[in-house]
Amino acid sequence: MKILKTNSAEYKVTVNEDGTLNITNLCKNNAPIQNAGVFIQSMGGMESVLHKCKEMTEEQYAEELSERKRQREAAAKRAAEREFEREQQIKAEYDAAFSGEVTETTIENVTILLNYLNSMNWGVWKLPKMTIGYKCCQYNCDGRLATTITLDRPINYDGEMLRKFIVGKTHGFDFRSYAQLR
Repeated sequence: MKILKTNSAEYKVTVNEDGTLNITNLCKNNAPIQNAGVFIQSMGGMESVLHKCKEMTEEQYAEELSERKRQREAAAKRAAEREFEREQQIKAEYDAAFSGEVTETTIENVTILLNYLNSMNWGVWKLPKMTIGYKCCQYNCDGRLATTITLDRPINYDGEMLRKFIVGKTHGFDFRSYAQLR
C-alpha cells in the first residue's frame, strides 16, 4: 500500500493497470478525491506523486496511527498536568498575597489578583480589599478569557503611572489603553 502524506491529509495511492493513479483520502473513509488530475498536477505529476509516497502494509499504517494517537493523548495529559500545576501556583500566590484584610496595591499584587481572577468565571469572584479602590471586568475574546482592572489612582509600572491593566488573550481585540501583565 502506498501512502501519500500532505499537510492536510493522508492518501492511499494505487497504480491502475492502465498506468493511471487511483487516490483515496484515508481521512474520509477512503473516499476518492475530487479533481484527481488537478491534484496530481499540483504535486508535480504522476512520478512526483509516486516518489513522495511511502510504501507500508495496512498493519504498519494502523500501528503508525495508534502510535500518533498515543503521542497526542500523552501530550494532552502533560498539558493538563501543567495547567493544573499552574492553577495551583496561581491559587497559592493569591492566598499568600491576599491573606490579610486589606492588601497593598502594588504591581505584583495586581498581577497576582488578575491571574487569579482570569482563572475563573467572573460570577464566582469575591474581590479582596486593596489600599486603592478598583473595579475588574472579564471579557471573552473568541473563547479566551481576558481580565482587566481599573484602579481609582495610578500606580508605578515600569516608570509610568498607570491605572489600567489586563491579563489574558486579547489578540484581535482593542485593549490598547490597558498595560498587559504576565
